[in-house]
Amino acid sequence: MIERTMRTPKEYTDNLKNGIVSDAMLSDVIFSYSKRAKNYRDRLRKYKGSSRWGMYTLRNFEQCEEKMNNYYAKKSDILRLCDNMPKCIHQLTYNHRRRIYDYNDEWSLLEEERDNYKRHKQSKVIWMNSYFDDYNGDFVEFCDIIEKNFQWFLYYEFNAHSFHRPIDESELSEYDGLEVVKLEELTTYGENINDLLPVPFCDKVWSFLSERER
Repeated sequence: MIERTMRTPKEYTDNLKNGIVSDAMLSDVIFSYSKRAKNYRDRLRKYKGSSRWGMYTLRNFEQCEEKMNNYYAKKSDILRLCDNMPKCIHQLTYNHRRRIYDYNDEWSLLEEERDNYKRHKQSKVIWMNSYFDDYNGDFVEFCDIIEKNFQWFLYYEFNAHSFHRPIDESELSEYDGLEVVKLEELTTYGENINDLLPVPFCDKVWSFLSERER
C-alpha cells in the first residue's frame, strides 16, 4: 500500500528557492516534524505494551526510536534557529515511582518513611515487600517511593500552531526574563501524515536554516 502525503504548496517551494522562509512555512515544517515524532512515540508505546517480543519487534522498536529522536531533534533545531522567540517557560510537575533495595545506600535514609508506612501514616513510601535472592541465599527487602519531578519547556507560538522545546534545568538561567507557567499535565497527539508537509521539503528547510547559522 502506497502512503499518500500532503503536497508542498508552490508558494513554499518558490520561497525556499529565493532564500525566503516565512512564519507559515516554519510553522508547518515544525508541525510536520513534531507530529511525525509523536506518531513514532505512540508506536513505541504499543511495542512496550506488547507481550510478543522477537528480533522483528526489536528491530521495529529501534527503527521507531531512531525516527522519533531524529524528528524531535530537527524540530528543536528549527525552533532554536528561527527568529521566533519563546513566549514563556512551561514547568510540568509529575510523580515518578522509584524502587529502592536494602543494599542501596539510600535505604538507611528512608527508615523514618518506612516506619510511617508501616504505621499507616503519611509517607513517601507507597509499597514494601521482599523476595528471596537465590544467589546470596537471603531475603532482600525493597520499597517503592513517589518523588515529585519536573520538566521544563520553552513555549513558542506561531500563527497556526504552538510548540514546546524541552530544556534542562541547567539552561533555565539563560531565560531569566521569561515567566515560568506551571502545568499539571501536558497531553500531545500524533497526526495523519496525509495532513503533514512531506519530509523531503522539511529537510530542505532544516538544511537551509542550519547552513545559514554557519
